[in-house]
Amino acid sequence: MVKVLIAEDNVPISVSLSNAINIHKNVQAVSIINEGTGVYRKIKTLEPNILLLDMKMPGKNGIQILDEIKDDVDMSKLKVVIYSGEQKYIQQAVRYENVVKFLDKGRTSIEDVGLEIKNIAENIGKKSLDEMVLDRLLKLGFQTKFKGTFLLKDCIVYALATKNENMEDAYLAVGHIKNLRSHTIKSNIKNAIDAMWKNANKDVVRRYLRLGECDKPSSKKMTTMIKYYIDKM
Repeated sequence: MVKVLIAEDNVPISVSLSNAINIHKNVQAVSIINEGTGVYRKIKTLEPNILLLDMKMPGKNGIQILDEIKDDVDMSKLKVVIYSGEQKYIQQAVRYENVVKFLDKGRTSIEDVGLEIKNIAENIGKKSLDEMVLDRLLKLGFQTKFKGTFLLKDCIVYALATKNENMEDAYLAVGHIKNLRSHTIKSNIKNAIDAMWKNANKDVVRRYLRLGECDKPSSKKMTTMIKYYIDKM
């Protein structure tokens, strides 16, 4: 049974979220907490697999809670799903490795939150999105020694996790995390793509990315096609 802890300060919403989660097999909302101060202690006590986290709560906000989690090696496998309408917090939350999904309160129904939690629960024990994207890049011919390989991976993970395939936004977000200018991110990724393309089996790459005979690979095309293949898995 996959255990879910709900941290949400709106009591009716938290109860509805619990009900939406509990209708699915092999996943259970084991507890609800309506303020931020006690979230870390609840995680230590209940050892949930997934934390459904509102970013704006009394006591401690979501960023403060994520800071507590990242410093605890025992919580390295905890999956955090952000459920919030606070965009300023969401932008900051991108840098935390535990965060696997961002759900906008204004656009995501409670029933859809339950489905997202069910899908994440089914994938616990499987490769993370981070690992899957890197695997795909390496199979295309990227190498870990290319300076931009991991930056491209981070940008694609951001795009997939936020459902925002605007690569300029991805460059800005990853640049904020890495303390790099978006121009530097973009340049390093271009260099990695050029190095891959120089040594790659071009027929294989063209088939994978669905490129025309005269087309060259781009970060946008890779993001779109990697998303397509991961969605099919």
